Amino acid sequence: MATLLRKSFLHHPVGHNLYRALKALLAKERIVRIEMLNAYLPKLQQGCVLMICAHCEAIEFADLPAIRDQLLEGIHHSGFHPQKLVIETLGLCADCSVGGLNPSEFDL
Repeated sequence: MATLLRKSFLHHPVGHNLYRALKALLAKERIVRIEMLNAYLPKLQQGCVLMICAHCEAIEFADLPAIRDQLLEGIHHSGFHPQKLVIETLGLCADCSVGGLNPSEFDL
């Protein structure tokens, strides 16, 4: 019985379908991949900077055009042509910082 279940599970196409769906949603920019967390989120906000709180795990997007433009200029100057620019930063959000938490207490 266990062998039968194992064979059935191994040949089930759910994994392939899931990755195909994620790829399609990424292409349509309906979701965003968070590399640091190996996770996906609905893309509800615009911005090229993801700020991830190491304590409460809140995630915020920020659009910082001056930084984005300067970074892209340096990238283009090196001859590289990016398809997408995403910056992820890990730290403490405003609420956790006000709560007296110390960033050095976390594996940042």
